[in-house]
Amino acid sequence: MKPDQNPDFHPTNGRESETATLLSRYLLNCSLRVGCFAVSPCVISSACGSLKFMKAIRWVRGVVNALRRGVFPHEMSFFLDLPWRNLMLSPQELVARLALTTTNRVLEVGAGSGFYSVEVARKVSEGHLELLDLQPEMLEKAQQKLEAKGLQNVGYTLADAGKLPLDADSFDVIFIVAVLGEIADKKAFLSEAHRVLKPGGILSISEHLPDPDFLPLEKVKTLVGERGFAFFARHGRKWSYTANFSKLEDPAVGAEAAAQ
Repeated sequence: MKPDQNPDFHPTNGRESETATLLSRYLLNCSLRVGCFAVSPCVISSACGSLKFMKAIRWVRGVVNALRRGVFPHEMSFFLDLPWRNLMLSPQELVARLALTTTNRVLEVGAGSGFYSVEVARKVSEGHLELLDLQPEMLEKAQQKLEAKGLQNVGYTLADAGKLPLDADSFDVIFIVAVLGEIADKKAFLSEAHRVLKPGGILSISEHLPDPDFLPLEKVKTLVGERGFAFFARHGRKWSYTANFSKLEDPAVGAEAAAQ
């Protein structure tokens, strides 16, 4: 029997994700109509193989679209949690560089899957950690990780770094790790960071290789200094460093210092 002669057969109209399922149902219906009560294992295997192939295509498309937007794709978040990252900058080392207190209110921009978030949340046990990311899938994975550790002093914000939906003067520390190079409008982000930080608050920027968007320290110092921050500390090496800046009340002062 041809597909167009079967009243139970429905064309996909281009919906690739349903092709394997519909094919399996059609073959099953055909088998039943001729008196068969089981579908051949090879038919099931073929349909499942088609479905896996289509899922792989969607996965690749998701990765490509994310890279085109200049963000790390959530489809590859497992890569962010591999042990090799500890060689570049471990969560424990980052916490030491941030010099946090237990009551700090902290904002992590570009939190990803939460590789650094657990240790920071533990450190600010009487404070608050807010995770911000552009991808809801990343925030979901980070939330699962933090809740599995029993950490409840954490909030989650889905937003672009260039437009923070957060109150002014509300955070003691903002930190980002291997993220600044991915932000399309860096000046907008730095202006927003200046707005939401409390007077004298700290902006901490960490960069490390082999991140393809790695920014050298001198470039970061100039860029950040122009937006109302004063550089006061550096940790690590040229290829893996953390630069800490303090918020200035008058952004013009930072711009003048950066120009000198």
